Amino acid sequence: MKKLFATLLFVALGLVCQTHATTWSFGYSGAGVSASGTLTTGAFNASYNGYQITGITGFRNGVAIDGLVPNLNFPGSTNTAAGPAGWYITYDNLLTAGLGFDFSGLYYASGGVDYNVYLTGGTYYELTLAQVNAHGGGSLGTVLDHVSVPENASTIVMLGGVLLGLAALRRRFVS
Repeated sequence: MKKLFATLLFVALGLVCQTHATTWSFGYSGAGVSASGTLTTGAFNASYNGYQITGITGFRNGVAIDGLVPNLNFPGSTNTAAGPAGWYITYDNLLTAGLGFDFSGLYYASGGVDYNVYLTGGTYYELTLAQVNAHGGGSLGTVLDHVSVPENASTIVMLGGVLLGLAALRRRFVS
């Protein structure tokens, strides 16, 4: 009975830790583009079924990511300043449960250029404001053929802690 209780306790503690986890790994690639790094988020919020992305680190095509373009209207979307042709990009910096990035997507800067990564029609794209202004509002951007849906980086740590705890309990009960 003690063993069952201890196992349930470790699992419960692991789930509690996971709901407050704020570090996620991400990566994507397409024609001429490859990016990967870490996203920082707030806690899960059921009202918008996701996590607000509050920070980003990593590399895009070997150039360090400068940072997240903040969404001042979160959880709503924000529009970028319109370019010379009057077009803009809408973003929300939301990591949705089960989907990854949504239609408004992630907006970040790297090497002095802002990039929007978003999902539409089951396909991920990377878009810059320059692409929108050069090709009009119909520009979808670069098709991304590989996107690793963000994964909670602390899950591995949590699992390791649970396994260590179970091993310690086993030793204690066997002795």
